[in-house]
Amino acid sequence: MSELAEKRELKNFIIDSIDRLWKQYDNNLKQSIENFTEESVHDIRVIIRRYIALIDLLRELFQNKYLEDARMIFRKQIKIFNPLRDTQVQLIKVSELLNSYPCISDYHSYLVNNEGIMKNNIMESLKDFERDELEGLIFFIKLHIKQNFQKHNISMNLLFSKAHNAFQYMMYLYKVADTQGLETIHKVRLAFKKFRYMMEILQPLAPKKVNLKGMKTFQTILGNIQDNRVILINLHFFMEQQNYSNKDECMVVENELLKQRNELIDQFLSQYDLLESFWKPEYLDDKAINKQSSMKKIK
Repeated sequence: MSELAEKRELKNFIIDSIDRLWKQYDNNLKQSIENFTEESVHDIRVIIRRYIALIDLLRELFQNKYLEDARMIFRKQIKIFNPLRDTQVQLIKVSELLNSYPCISDYHSYLVNNEGIMKNNIMESLKDFERDELEGLIFFIKLHIKQNFQKHNISMNLLFSKAHNAFQYMMYLYKVADTQGLETIHKVRLAFKKFRYMMEILQPLAPKKVNLKGMKTFQTILGNIQDNRVILINLHFFMEQQNYSNKDECMVVENELLKQRNELIDQFLSQYDLLESFWKPEYLDDKAINKQSSMKKIK
């Protein structure tokens, strides 16, 4: 393929990706407004995160104020959903534990009440979600790319080198993660999300199949650790605020959650081979790899 043909293909790919994600975002937003469910909340959060990942990739290729403005709005939107998502995952876990540990029934009621309040607040905010402003920004982002694409030295290798950098950084964080401090595992989670969403975007261009199923498996492990962390922190705080006389009984719940955390961390530590499978040498030629200067290759 000639350089000109490759550039034309890449420009069409980027514009098509922007349009495809916008259509998904618009449909999911309308669905959430018409039928606000846990599933619709999950879907809109995922598509917003994918759009942020696409914008982050484009920001490395183009200097464009519209990209910055769109990213700011999307990040503001995702933050609206985060407390509800944390409450819902806690509800699922607390419901599982409730029969064995009745002492957390008050916390369960507290979460149910909070979920209802948050849903009502979010349903109201969805009606004024800056959707029209975003649509305008997306239009000007596409216009800028179409008008300026030929001025930039964009190639398949350049796009996959960005993903390779993200992969190397994630692997570095995984290798140095301190299992005694969950903050280091949280950093792996954030870095892996960036890499995973980037590979989801680039998979149609990949010369070899992307292991999306394996990526989902590892993301679930990281998510379970984060969920465990959230419920332990919030449950402990709730019990302290209530001045319960049966705190010793509730400590048993915390010990059970800590036991589950240790099992999850062991699972996290056993995923090295899976992580290695997420990058294929065929995604980049040797020349492109040698040109990367973001970090030293991990031995």
